[in-house]
Amino acid sequence: MSEQPGVGGFDFSQLGEMLSRLGRAFSSGGDGSSLSPETVRELANVRDDAAITSELHNQSLDALRVADLWLDQSVAFSSPALPGQTWRPSQWVDGTTSTWCAVVEPLSHSLGSAVGSALSSEVEPAMAGIFAQMNEMMKKIGGIMFATQLGEALKSAAHSVTGAGDVGIPLIDPVRAILIPENVLKYADGLNIPFGEVLHYLALRESAATRLFANNPWLKEAIIESVRAYSAGIHVDIQKVQGDFEQLSGDPQAINEAIQNGLFAPEESEAQIAALKKLELLIALIEGWIDEVSAAAAGNQLPHIQALREMSRRRRATEGPLQRVFASLLGLEVSPRLARDAATFFHTQGALHGVEYRDSLWESLGSLPLADELASPESFKAGRSAPDDLSAL
Repeated sequence: MSEQPGVGGFDFSQLGEMLSRLGRAFSSGGDGSSLSPETVRELANVRDDAAITSELHNQSLDALRVADLWLDQSVAFSSPALPGQTWRPSQWVDGTTSTWCAVVEPLSHSLGSAVGSALSSEVEPAMAGIFAQMNEMMKKIGGIMFATQLGEALKSAAHSVTGAGDVGIPLIDPVRAILIPENVLKYADGLNIPFGEVLHYLALRESAATRLFANNPWLKEAIIESVRAYSAGIHVDIQKVQGDFEQLSGDPQAINEAIQNGLFAPEESEAQIAALKKLELLIALIEGWIDEVSAAAAGNQLPHIQALREMSRRRRATEGPLQRVFASLLGLEVSPRLARDAATFFHTQGALHGVEYRDSLWESLGSLPLADELASPESFKAGRSAPDDLSAL
């Protein structure tokens, strides 16, 4: 078969092959532009290790129950009605993919529309008719990109994430505490800390996250809205993309890899950078609160609590599951310093004003601190005499 003519470096025969291979990344309903959780799960393709022992399973459930009792003394939020569970890595993928797709959807839609619009502006007049028929397909390329990226990111994270709340955002509905025992074993390996302490510490973090998410359901929509605000300004420099395509010589595998490595990555506007800053702050506040209340609840029960806390901070700063997924999809990396400042902030609020006040700050987005307010936690309450006036977090 002879080669098909390209438009500005795009070889449509090769691109069609790529789209055909990745086209299952969309749902069959509507216009096909929505990410399909079923397909992303398939792309993640997680295989569990050997079955966990009944002893480890029971230890994990006991640790979650104990963590709940410890948190009763140091957290204002009530425990969810649903009891804790243990999951396998594949269950984590199955149970969280729908939420990940909801988070990514605004990016997928906006990037696909930006690609379609940019390509429409560059099409040669002789091919206008053909391209008009392909335009809707081209708009879906953002979804293809994010379906493959999301699948790879979840596949990578599934073998290190220790629970449903480990990522730091609400991922499962209904909310309940989850531990992934084999990943807890991996986490504990080489720490020179008794496994029981590691298990109870991770159970504390998981149970704390569960209480926060269950009692503040608005958090999930706030995160999605931040992503939506970022995605609204997506614009693709199609001339740069065309030049990159020319260098790929129409190789479908190379094109696929280029897409995953940011071929269609847009140039960020000031508004998008601001949206990312807001999202980073919200995630840092979530992590800081979980960090603080977990350490407070542990008290003297865990002799190595400070070492465990520091290990968790280092891990999340360099290779945490949230960093992996969001860095891949958004280029978002939560500052370790910002998360530490958030933990200090919540510690100060609890010490000065009590647990009830500290946790009441999660009533709404507007009641949480702004980034510059984290630097002076002692004066926060006095400066927030009218919190409704500061709702633009």
